[in-house]
Amino acid sequence: MKIPLFVMLTVCLEPWVAVARPGTLCGTVTDSTGAVMVGVSVEACRETSRSDCRRADTNQSGHYSFPAMLQGNYNVTISVPGFVDFVRKDVEIADQDVRYLNGTLEVAPLARIMREGI
Repeated sequence: MKIPLFVMLTVCLEPWVAVARPGTLCGTVTDSTGAVMVGVSVEACRETSRSDCRRADTNQSGHYSFPAMLQGNYNVTISVPGFVDFVRKDVEIADQDVRYLNGTLEVAPLARIMREGI
């Protein structure tokens, strides 16, 4: 039985085509005046799996980065005491994508700071 060449190549090469190529999520965190914020917590969780979360802190330039992220949608939370959390849902990461998500944090209202002892 003869198998056409294109069928054989399709079957043999399919595993390499289906391999996911991770993407990257990165950005800079600033306050409402535009100043970069150092040591701010950034968390990215896959929507399909709450146990698949990554966490990083911003560096001296206010930058964070999550390399090698699997394709999918993520919920991203940027937080630091004394500020209102910055939340973005459905942040899509595609194969080999570099997705930039900058966050601007606003100072929390005084009543919240007093109530929570931030």
